[in-house]
Amino acid sequence: MKYRNPKKDNDVLCMIDHQQEVMRVVKGINKLNAVIDWELFRSDLETLLGYDVRDLRKGGRPPFDVVLMLKVLVLQKFYGLSDDEAEFQIMDRFSFMQFLDLQPGDSVPDAKTIWDFRQSLEKDGRDGSRKLFERFGQLLEGQGLLAKEGSIVDASFVAAPRQRNTREQNAQIKEGARPAEFDPNTAVGRQKDCEAR
Repeated sequence: MKYRNPKKDNDVLCMIDHQQEVMRVVKGINKLNAVIDWELFRSDLETLLGYDVRDLRKGGRPPFDVVLMLKVLVLQKFYGLSDDEAEFQIMDRFSFMQFLDLQPGDSVPDAKTIWDFRQSLEKDGRDGSRKLFERFGQLLEGQGLLAKEGSIVDASFVAAPRQRNTREQNAQIKEGARPAEFDPNTAVGRQKDCEAR
């Protein structure tokens, strides 16, 4: 065989080995778990959201842990993620799961839950997100860390529309003129770029 085959037997043990290998390396966002005591935020979050006075006897589905949800907001802020993208990236990346102390197969907050949590922090003029991130910034400074925001870019491949011009139109374009039928106010004209090369 000319090339090495990167595929291994796809069994559960290989998957666990891979996950453990990824989680052994403490890089990026996972450095925060080593330097920040996330439980410091719990009482503030529960008070802001009213969870500390919530009557559990009323039933209903229990919310996700407030500290886990704060960490989701940290992921969103420092990776520039929308709610939908945060949901996907948490399910997709072992490093994000590790940061949130989740395992594959665990329940992950969906986009609506993330949106609702963030809105609840701001409800009634609470300004909770700003207050929490100011405190978060102070904790980072206290540890001598500087947070730099980044982004995760998803490559998209879209077929470009083809320009179907007549020979006469192409000749006019080469001479630097815009054919009359390419009036910018028409649907055809808005799609024609006579300056493109």
